[in-house]
Amino acid sequence: MNSRLAWGFLDLWFTFNANFTAGAHQFYKEYGGPRHTHTRVIQAITGHGFVGAYYHLFLPDLPSSCPCGTSDIQFRLHILSECPLYEEHRHLLLAASQDLSPSAILRTHKGLTALAKFIDASNAFGKS
Repeated sequence: MNSRLAWGFLDLWFTFNANFTAGAHQFYKEYGGPRHTHTRVIQAITGHGFVGAYYHLFLPDLPSSCPCGTSDIQFRLHILSECPLYEEHRHLLLAASQDLSPSAILRTHKGLTALAKFIDASNAFGKS
């Protein structure tokens, strides 16, 4: 199995097993930023949003590849850790997790706060 496919399966595993931790609960209680950013944070956690993997599963008539041209299916992990379109803003995520761990970014207060900043700065997980 190639590593991209393995990461894709890992990404799906986190989607279906992401429960709200104490850090996530704290983030949602305290978040006061724009509603559209909050919505995209939730979509990033659940995997149900404007990302190729979602289109591939639920809207197969729409393109599921990443606009950067380096990934046949645009997975959430690709956006967070390797997509060149978001490189300029990835430092915001690295402040929360030096190895860009999906569980650290998507399940902790520090990670979700960094994710919200990343989304605001980069327009990640937005409809193109």
